[in-house]
Amino acid sequence: MDTKKTRIKPGENYEIFSAKDSPSNETIHICLIIDEDQVVYKKMSEEEQSLSYHIGSVYYFNLLQAGGVIKKAV
Repeated sequence: MDTKKTRIKPGENYEIFSAKDSPSNETIHICLIIDEDQVVYKKMSEEEQSLSYHIGSVYYFNLLQAGGVIKKAV
């Protein structure tokens, strides 16, 4: 898989789905892509009403998309 050709874009929202009614299901907002291989994203914890920022690999997000675990939020 070519990590240089990311399918996710800054400014978009995505839903990560693990299982029905799972607490690990979440909606994230892509903030920034750094050096074409790191993604800065934020997520809101509904239980704690807090916002947190995270960094992940573009490759990881491409694997999530290929596996159907993450999709663009409507």
